[in-house]
Amino acid sequence: MNNLYTYTDFSGFGEFAAIILSLFLAIFLVALIVMLIFSIFKWKVYKKAGQSGWAALIPIYSDYVGCQICGINTMWVWITLGALVISVLIPPLSFVATLCSLYFRIIFSVSMARSFGRSDAFAVGLIFIPIVFYGILASNSSTYLGKKPMHDFILEMFGGKNNDNNINTNTNETNNNSYVNTNSTNTDNTSANKEHPKYCSFCGTALDSNTNFCPNCGHKI
Repeated sequence: MNNLYTYTDFSGFGEFAAIILSLFLAIFLVALIVMLIFSIFKWKVYKKAGQSGWAALIPIYSDYVGCQICGINTMWVWITLGALVISVLIPPLSFVATLCSLYFRIIFSVSMARSFGRSDAFAVGLIFIPIVFYGILASNSSTYLGKKPMHDFILEMFGGKNNDNNINTNTNETNNNSYVNTNSTNTDNTSANKEHPKYCSFCGTALDSNTNFCPNCGHKI
């Protein structure tokens, strides 16, 4: 009786595994390069806005500082993070995290675009192709104009406000102080004029402070 042996050739499987591994390695390297370039662009954007560049490298803190740059209420960072935790603990509520993240990303991108003098349509690029459009913001063609947040109607319903309100309040206070000081100066000048009345040196007629000619004798004062 002859012994029968079954031989299986695994050489083809080894080649296939090597191709798959090489493909994953190439994708990983490309993703790493893209992340590095994106980090450099975002670093420059944050520096241009007067913030520390390294803040752009820390995931959660990056969004927090970004909110300060464009004037969004930083509460959205914690709301989004809390919604993510809830979705992990209670999977059926994962849609809450999705909605919160989507809304936050929209107001963040629109506000960031406006703060650098770009249109709202530019925010679409910041959402879907961030490496390209953050590169545009990092270039010399873009200038930081200050906080210009998108109207946040959701937080407004709960009494929340954007971070630019403090700036507006300080500006209003400064304007009010200037107005009060100007009025005080005008009042002091008026009082001084009343305390030192003006008379014609030729006929002695009492004159208004703004009079250049005497109405009685016609001489120039």
